[in-house]
Amino acid sequence: MAKLPGFTRGLDFYGNLAFVGLSQIRESAVFAGLPLTQTLEQRICGVWVVDIRNGNILAFLKFEEAVQEIFAVSVLPNMVFPDVIDADLEFIGMNYVLPDEAINQTEMPSSDWQFAETYFAKGNQLYTQGKLQEAIASFEKCLELDSSYLPARFNLGVILGNLGQYSQAIEQLEQVIQAEARHAEAYNSLGFIYSQQRQLDRAITYYRQAINVAPKFAQAHYNLGMTLLQLGEYQEGWKEYEWRLQTPQFMAFDPPQCRWQGEDISDKNLLVHTEQGVKEIIQFIRYLPLAAEKCQKLILVVPANLIPLLEKVEGIALIYTAQDIPLKSFDTYISLMSLPHIFSTTLDNIPHQVPYLTVPREGKEQLLTFIANQKKPNSVKVGLVWTVNNVCRLEDFLPILQLPHITFYSLEMGDCSQEIKPRFRT
Repeated sequence: MAKLPGFTRGLDFYGNLAFVGLSQIRESAVFAGLPLTQTLEQRICGVWVVDIRNGNILAFLKFEEAVQEIFAVSVLPNMVFPDVIDADLEFIGMNYVLPDEAINQTEMPSSDWQFAETYFAKGNQLYTQGKLQEAIASFEKCLELDSSYLPARFNLGVILGNLGQYSQAIEQLEQVIQAEARHAEAYNSLGFIYSQQRQLDRAITYYRQAINVAPKFAQAHYNLGMTLLQLGEYQEGWKEYEWRLQTPQFMAFDPPQCRWQGEDISDKNLLVHTEQGVKEIIQFIRYLPLAAEKCQKLILVVPANLIPLLEKVEGIALIYTAQDIPLKSFDTYISLMSLPHIFSTTLDNIPHQVPYLTVPREGKEQLLTFIANQKKPNSVKVGLVWTVNNVCRLEDFLPILQLPHITFYSLEMGDCSQEIKPRFRT
């Protein structure tokens, strides 16, 4: 047994070591009668390391002032370069202390390293402010003081890639990998850069290396899926694309019901919820008739502004906004973008029944008037969207845009004027 100076909250193990989180307070009155609250005048917030074989306390890290509670503790044994997300070094320095024994055994860094840390923190701050050129200069100064500072080199490579300076970005990220062969984020970033250059096979190689290093790296799986789909590798591509549900940018829809995995649900109500933007919703709403055949009743959840366009799509029994959906109205659920994976979509079986959308009555007259005023009123009219997930450019569609007897219309809602050149208007 080990007696610790606080409320235990958070626990993880590494070998024979227990890492125990301690909090100064527990808000609930349930804990008011514990001996700890009656006998211990000063309670501490921190992390204590206990040898589980004998109960001895081997080390501790104590938080001061602002930090009063810990809610979870996780040991990251394979992290070579851990970092604190908050770049405010003064704040960090005020909020935890180490035992004197640990300080005495610590080798203090050189002054150059301290300055390098300052430039690294400044670079991160400039990046979050959107000042990319200033951030680059700060990271370069950091590396000038300490060329082995890998977080700065990695961040520099990412920014250069975002700016389209691909050769310089690759040079920086390759150096990161040479210094740390298991840097999964660097492999993923290299994959993204090669995908932007349309070197898709090479991008896939780097994404697979990232996943080999970190098998649960959701962003690398998602990027791999997007790239495989571009190459027509649909079976693996749709499977990897499902990892988007675990990426930070995914807006989670997390009811207590279980997610549908494609099993027989002929006696259950299925809720299909949308994600991402209008373009993706319009593209994939064609899967609803297939899903409706698998369930007793299909319920669709969409943004309110799309209800007039989608309410007559075949297979929909009920349609709601996310704020109005009754929790008890469905038994299982799935994302609209997951339906291609559920139905093992390839070019041979993609739903192609058209039209699958009905123009709302209030907009139909306006649309007919617009068509009548066109130079080619009798041509086939095709609406075109090309900026989804930045995987293609308008020029990629040139062979299609030159087909005779077809009039193409841009349905892009953003500013794409720089891409629409005179040759696209003929």
